[in-house]
Amino acid sequence: MRAGAVLLAAGSGSRFGKGRPKQLHLLGNRPLFYWPLRTLSRIPEIAEIVLVAPQTATGLFERWVGKWRFRTLKSVVPGGSTRNESVCRGIQALSADLDVVLVHDAARPLVSSRLILDVLKASQAYGASLAAIPVKDTLKRERPGSFVKETVKRDGLWMAQTPQAFRMNLAARWFAKPAISVTDDVQVFEKSNVRVKLVPGSPMNLKVTYPEDLELCRSYWQSGRSRS
Repeated sequence: MRAGAVLLAAGSGSRFGKGRPKQLHLLGNRPLFYWPLRTLSRIPEIAEIVLVAPQTATGLFERWVGKWRFRTLKSVVPGGSTRNESVCRGIQALSADLDVVLVHDAARPLVSSRLILDVLKASQAYGASLAAIPVKDTLKRERPGSFVKETVKRDGLWMAQTPQAFRMNLAARWFAKPAISVTDDVQVFEKSNVRVKLVPGSPMNLKVTYPEDLELCRSYWQSGRSRS
């Protein structure tokens, strides 16, 4: 299998605050996006990586990655106005003869090589796949005024993560619908005949959305270093 990876770092991070993209906040002595980029670059099955950066900061990201010299990093491209457009731009920058495309959020810096490989293999076998974890907490649907309307059964519900992946020959479905709004990458395939395989993810593979998420991420990261 020859895979390509699109690392999405184009978000504005408006919910995070702090005046700059969250992908540039430090974990250890490196910006957040460095860590998933390093993990992706160490996986032999991944032949090419494209980093999708904010439109207004592409040059800054290029200077960062120029210091690190990741062999499989093919290019840094500016993101679009939506997630779907950013993914499209990332895919277009990859070689067309790859078998599988994997998409991962730079805001999930602690993703493991094992999880990436599991998602890649599942996408090759079934067409599309994603990392996810089963919902454990009781779910409530609200009514106006922030009151409880009902309890939602959690049976069969999963919380989606990245990485998500799909066969390259299905990538045209992205380009056919560049204007649609999606919150994750396999939604394009869910209502088609493509089976989307759920791959057990990890609570460690958390997404940094708010400052407290970054503090938890730093705690996990330090704990992992102390055990290694």
